[in-house]
Amino acid sequence: MVGSISLMKYNPHFQNQPRLSDFKRILIPLIFAVAVIGIYGQVIEHEFVIFDDQGYVTHNTHVKKGLTLDGLLWAFQFSNDLYWHPMTWMSHMLDVEIFGMKAGGHLMMNVFLHFLNTFGLFILLKKMTGSLWRSAFVAALFAVHPLNVESVAWIAARKNLLSTFFWILTVRLYLVYCERPTIFTYLLALSVFILGLMSKPMLITLPFVLLLFDFWPLKRFKSGESGVRDGRDDFSRAGFGFLVAEKVPFLFLSGISIFISILSVTRTTVSFDTVPLSLRAGNAAMSYIQYLLKFIWPLNIAVYYPFPTELAVWQSAGAGLILAAMTLAIIRLSTKTPYLTVGWLWYLGTLVPVIGIIQAGLWPAMADRWAYIPLIGIYIIIAWGSVDLISRLRVQKQFLATLVGAVMCFFTVTSWWQVKHWQNSTALFSHALRVTGANPVALNNLGNTFLGQGQTQEAIAHFTTAIELNPRHARALNNLGVALAKNGDSNAAVAYYRRALQVIPAYPEAHNNLGAALRSQGKYAAAIAHYTKALQIKPRYDAAHYNLGLTYLHTGRISLAVRHFRKALVLNPQNIAAKGGLRTATKMMRGFDSLKPFHEMTDSITSPKPNHNNSQES
Repeated sequence: MVGSISLMKYNPHFQNQPRLSDFKRILIPLIFAVAVIGIYGQVIEHEFVIFDDQGYVTHNTHVKKGLTLDGLLWAFQFSNDLYWHPMTWMSHMLDVEIFGMKAGGHLMMNVFLHFLNTFGLFILLKKMTGSLWRSAFVAALFAVHPLNVESVAWIAARKNLLSTFFWILTVRLYLVYCERPTIFTYLLALSVFILGLMSKPMLITLPFVLLLFDFWPLKRFKSGESGVRDGRDDFSRAGFGFLVAEKVPFLFLSGISIFISILSVTRTTVSFDTVPLSLRAGNAAMSYIQYLLKFIWPLNIAVYYPFPTELAVWQSAGAGLILAAMTLAIIRLSTKTPYLTVGWLWYLGTLVPVIGIIQAGLWPAMADRWAYIPLIGIYIIIAWGSVDLISRLRVQKQFLATLVGAVMCFFTVTSWWQVKHWQNSTALFSHALRVTGANPVALNNLGNTFLGQGQTQEAIAHFTTAIELNPRHARALNNLGVALAKNGDSNAAVAYYRRALQVIPAYPEAHNNLGAALRSQGKYAAAIAHYTKALQIKPRYDAAHYNLGLTYLHTGRISLAVRHFRKALVLNPQNIAAKGGLRTATKMMRGFDSLKPFHEMTDSITSPKPNHNNSQES
């Protein structure tokens, strides 16, 4: 970890701790490495899945080129349906540069980042608290808990791992600042915090966590201004007002990140008319309880949990009352057990950005990846609280060691089994259906998997079931149209594309596909209108440019066809159909209209990348 200044020099607490032997220095990270590789090594044989991996890697023309100047410039641009996270884009480009399009290589990079986060978390807690084994226990839980499988075994969740790496590094540099409060050390921590925000907006709550650390274990509050009065002088101390002011630059950057994130997902933001605030608040309260239950018993976990259409008042109100009562009770104990307060408020606070009050994209009821950072607070409570409880009960240490070993074995085996469900799209969404039952998103994505494998009838069946469960599922409506078009039923395809556009008028893929269906029926003017609308919504849509060029080619407007074929190739140089279209249109301009029968050229129909869960987050 960063920072060459040892906290032991300034913290008398550390002087009472035995210096780690060389054996222990090697053994602890080795155990972490063995656990992480033992659970996640199997991902080297896994495939890309059709759940955001397309948008992040396999269908992303900028990322597929690797690290290029054009790609780096694109990474810093703003879109209207994806959160701004240039560091994440660059990490995917680096993967392509190293591993090409082999999914196993990308996933092993995720595994490596998870190991770095595990070891970094251990070092961080050890530095702050001086407690070796409790810090190791927290890191071990973090390494093997099944709720973290989604963050590691899913390529599109790279932003989760990368932002957490910068989260831990920011806190480590903050400790250096607490030892030696200088402008340089402060700006260093602030700079790494910026890199974290550029990886994923989840870090907006980090200033809040830094203030919690000031309370415990750093104990920077001046005596008489906090519940901690042990007379220690480990770090520079200050009043509460100064410590809050100290976080203002961090808070300011968090505010900028929130503003950018809101601007970035304007097209996919879910309105309160669609999902009312009362339902969002009720689901948020329920989610806090559900994460804790899944932490204790993580067997029924899935890639997507459908957002509820309604909640009983007693459920949401009961969950809210439980959370409020627990919070008040914990705060009352803050003097005697400060770790309890810090861990609980960490858990509550860091989940706020993804709790669903503001929603974008295909928002789930909850998501395992969102608990990657928040559950660290619960791990801290368990690590410090269990030791205190057992010491009061005078239970032998052997019992504690046996209990810890049993828990770790349970979580390790469960995680290893959960990783297997991520081997491909079929396994992933089939498992989600078994766990969650009526799940339109899983049905839609499983249908897309079958569609990609040429199993059109199976795809149609899954899309139809998804629509029966949710008649306003625009993606399933569009995808059913694609499947029907491939089956030769253009009239039915047109009907479903139109239904998709009734749900989401600004749906570029549906406009493009409707245009293709209308062109196949000889309705060229209507087709051109829909292609043009798709490009108004999504100007960098190479498939729509190609289709528009093809339609102009059929109607004899060759110069316009050439222009759009060229635009399609600028956006996607690997668009083979556009290359053929441009070649044909150029020859026709020269009078060689019989060289290639352009009626054999087909439209580019888009079965959209399912699904951008722009949750944050995401």
